[in-house]
Amino acid sequence: MLRAQPLALGIGEAHAQAGSEGVQTTAARFSEQLLPLLAGRASHVIVELLRANSACAAAARPLEQAQKPVIAAQSKNNQGDYVQIGVRAKALGIEPFLLTPSCEEFQAIGNAGDDTIPVTLATIARITTRMVEGALLQNHKAGRERMVLAYGGALHNDLQPSDLAARDLGGPTPGGIAQLPEDSFRYGDELNRFTAGRYIALDLIVRELIKDNAAWRALPWYAAFDPHLHPDSYIVLRTSAQSYVLFFPGSAPEPEK
Repeated sequence: MLRAQPLALGIGEAHAQAGSEGVQTTAARFSEQLLPLLAGRASHVIVELLRANSACAAAARPLEQAQKPVIAAQSKNNQGDYVQIGVRAKALGIEPFLLTPSCEEFQAIGNAGDDTIPVTLATIARITTRMVEGALLQNHKAGRERMVLAYGGALHNDLQPSDLAARDLGGPTPGGIAQLPEDSFRYGDELNRFTAGRYIALDLIVRELIKDNAAWRALPWYAAFDPHLHPDSYIVLRTSAQSYVLFFPGSAPEPEK
């Protein structure tokens, strides 16, 4: 993937769900195993965690309420491991950033009613796009050619249209979001255009989190990958010219904390 010399690398994961706390999260594996390989090659990492805007802190409350059932359905380790991406990146000389919606964006989320989560997904894609493009412009002005990383849920980083229902792997809304315009949830196509084709989409998959259900079976690699084969190996599948899936080796359960 790096031989293609991408300027932007969009990394997506299937969020670990509640009950999987004994398995190391994708975010933790990325921090420990992959992020060090990007030291000296990447300048920034944009992490998909929304934070309040100091100019309108109260405006974040509707989003906080809407996210409670989403977060409750996910592994309790997810949020902390996302924060650790930023901590690890900074130690490696990669500048981390969280997503900060504008006051207008927070207001739009607050006024979305039943569509709060879909509007949030579209907002995540929009903020990620502008932050990655801003970092790329900063690199260009400084005369340095470094990658900018974006880390978050799978779907946002996609390049080509896909079935949103099939990509709902532990995402926030198991029903409904497939009815909304797909491109509003994705930043991949815009970053590919902005970088003149120097964009790579990479999905990270923890074998132990793969489920035998319709959502997972609909993924383009599902029929071609047996999680029980080569359990000690990293495996990479190329699903399109600029899209890849990386499967981590199998692992023993983490000790209970």
